[in-house]
Amino acid sequence: MVEASKHTPTAEEQVDDFDHRLTHLKFLYEQYFLGLERKAPEIIRKEVEGTMRQLLTVQTKNTATRFRITNLKAKLVTYQTHWDRCMQQMEEGSFHRDRFRLKLYDRKTQEKEPATAAGATSKNQEKSESSSKRNSNIEALLSQYVDAKKKCNEKVDGLNYEAFAKTLTSQTQTLKQRFQCKSVRFKVVIENGKTKLKATPT
Repeated sequence: MVEASKHTPTAEEQVDDFDHRLTHLKFLYEQYFLGLERKAPEIIRKEVEGTMRQLLTVQTKNTATRFRITNLKAKLVTYQTHWDRCMQQMEEGSFHRDRFRLKLYDRKTQEKEPATAAGATSKNQEKSESSSKRNSNIEALLSQYVDAKKKCNEKVDGLNYEAFAKTLTSQTQTLKQRFQCKSVRFKVVIENGKTKLKATPT
């Protein structure tokens, strides 16, 4: 029997795979800094850093691919600096999760395209006033939930803070009654290519 030859990934495929793994690593660190994971993803980080060293040795004549590798290297360095700074703050006891949540939410909000339609200013002011009454923990969890669904190519239409918060409140009350617990911790997980909210009574 003739064995089928193994497919050797092209430079472009290797870059695509690294881009996906780097995004996933960033997601895992965000969950750790938010307190949703107990351990930092150090092992995965070492694997990603090793993959980047390999990518830098890839021989390709494609200028676009070389450009992407350079940009991904710069992005990784930026992330490394940020992660190491947060880790140091945690060791020193100066790291505040609430502050990180707000910075994370503000950064992702700024990444969105600014509104250009007429009346956008007044609408943004209304949203700003209402957001001050929102729970930063729920906002951060919602942001992670939306990001995860997008990565899995799932629809995010109709997802908003009010509906999301209502769902969490309802599930929290149900689980508290069922398990007689004081609180419920939620985290975003991806299982079999689908995004889910995992609840843990505490």
